[in-house]
Amino acid sequence: MAPAIAGTRRSDKTDPSTDSLTQLKELQTYIESNAEHVGERFPEEVRKMHYGEIKKRNIYGDASDSETRELVEEGINIARIPWLPRHDS
Repeated sequence: MAPAIAGTRRSDKTDPSTDSLTQLKELQTYIESNAEHVGERFPEEVRKMHYGEIKKRNIYGDASDSETRELVEEGINIARIPWLPRHDS
């Protein structure tokens, strides 16, 4: 017989992964609306901003794992998020 532990049953039937997916979509929409997409130029652009060569602005784009490691090792604060393909285009 298994012990009954209070608070372990979900009272709603929503899938937690659906909630996470919705939040990720909302984050992606926010980023697209509030930042400039620089594509593969991301590492170059973020370095220029970090070292004061260009004015800081909100950007997002692509970086390989090795490029990301190099940016972090240089002390550049970046965040990686999974990017979902657009299905409304």
